[in-house]
Amino acid sequence: MDLIASGLLYRSHGDGVVKSPGLPDILDADKERATLGFAKLRYGGWTVSLSGSARTKDIPTASYTTIPQQGSSTRDDYLFSDIRYYRAIDSNKSLTLRTSLNNYTYEGHYLIDNGAPVGVLDLRDEMQTSWTRSELQFFWDVASWSRLTAGGELSRLPGAGTPPIRRPLSERSAAW
Repeated sequence: MDLIASGLLYRSHGDGVVKSPGLPDILDADKERATLGFAKLRYGGWTVSLSGSARTKDIPTASYTTIPQQGSSTRDDYLFSDIRYYRAIDSNKSLTLRTSLNNYTYEGHYLIDNGAPVGVLDLRDEMQTSWTRSELQFFWDVASWSRLTAGGELSRLPGAGTPPIRRPLSERSAAW
């Protein structure tokens, strides 16, 4: 059995004062937090791999005409897993079965002053995407100079392409 694992925990208070030309000083609004991890286990013909991360970043001078103050931030997370089984059938034939899953999530909060009578809005961008894949492969070394490979792959890519950005209707209409 083989096992390898690693991780990282990162925290930063950022700059106590963020200065940007033409804007007032922004206090305590530059924090960043992140966690990352990876693990891989091999036992017999099985291999399991996992990796993931989560990151939150305050963005005091974000785009989209945000208000230069605390409150605007982004968060993104991902998780990837892969499970593989390999079996040697005999000295010149083998079989591999593999399945993978990937998931990604993004969330943005943007404080925008929409003026009277609405005032400050907390606009939110959200995106979530994932895919799965499974494959089967058969290898046969027919001769020292020839290998037969047969197999197939099944992928699920829901909403392939760019996923829509979702905003609550009240915020959508007020922002435009």
